[in-house]
Amino acid sequence: QDPYFQKDVDLAEMRMNITGTVILDKGTGSDPEPKVKAKVASIIGNDYTSEQFKNIFNALYLGRKSAESLTMYKCSAGDRSANIKSCTNLTNPQNVPIQWDGMKTKVDNILASITDKIVTGQGRFTPTEVGLIESTNLPIYRFISAATASDMFVYSSTNNPAQQFGALIAQDIVLKNLQNLVEKVQFRVENDTNNLSDDKTVKECAAQLKDVRVGLSQQQYKVEREGEL
Repeated sequence: QDPYFQKDVDLAEMRMNITGTVILDKGTGSDPEPKVKAKVASIIGNDYTSEQFKNIFNALYLGRKSAESLTMYKCSAGDRSANIKSCTNLTNPQNVPIQWDGMKTKVDNILASITDKIVTGQGRFTPTEVGLIESTNLPIYRFISAATASDMFVYSSTNNPAQQFGALIAQDIVLKNLQNLVEKVQFRVENDTNNLSDDKTVKECAAQLKDVRVGLSQQQYKVEREGEL
């Protein structure tokens, strides 16, 4: 269990649905072999055109601006109230309202500040702005500098070249973070310290995670190609 996710059950539940999960019931003295209690397939899968992928992607990309709710498994109410570190029973898939700002909103706000500083030549980039520039393979600084270089360009909130690029940057960051998350979980599954990595169900989970990474890589490549055009 990751201490970071133990502090935020909602975030942990989303991660569980993104990567898929296997809940094992510990064996007893007479039957020490762990038994599979619940198994949830990743809601991403290797098909980035599926409705499941679009649902989770839009929840992260658009946040509260998404037109749909997020459909996912949740920990049972008993588990949630009794022990924040425990999730041994799952509900059926539920529609969950999205109550956070999406990556697109966050990126647009940061890009607006970056563009203003490039155009006016005033102010240094904040650590957050530098972090955005460094967090994506898309050439943010070069794009904005080129777009605003013309003497005919007049910057305003309605004429912000960064908005044209913001969607691709936000998509790239969401996909990269999903890729990092799945990679971390895959490593833990394949190197389990409880000697479960040879279990059939756990092996299936590891194989599924590989498929998820393939799907994410395909979509990320598509986004990066659009950014080059």
